[in-house]
Amino acid sequence: MEIKQVTIVGLGLIGGSLGLALKKARPEIKVVGVDLEQQTLDTGVAVQAVDWGTTRLSQGVKEAD
Repeated sequence: MEIKQVTIVGLGLIGGSLGLALKKARPEIKVVGVDLEQQTLDTGVAVQAVDWGTTRLSQGVKEAD
């Protein structure tokens, strides 16, 4: 099975670092972030740790592999 999307729940130091590492190693994979704080999601997108983010878990994991 080919991985197309990964969702990271919690974009703190560990989640953000994981997102950055995934984007560096496999830039073709869509990385989605889920967090309680919109500001954290905005930062994750700005530093390119995630492609997009949401505060709604159900939306973030909807198409995750």
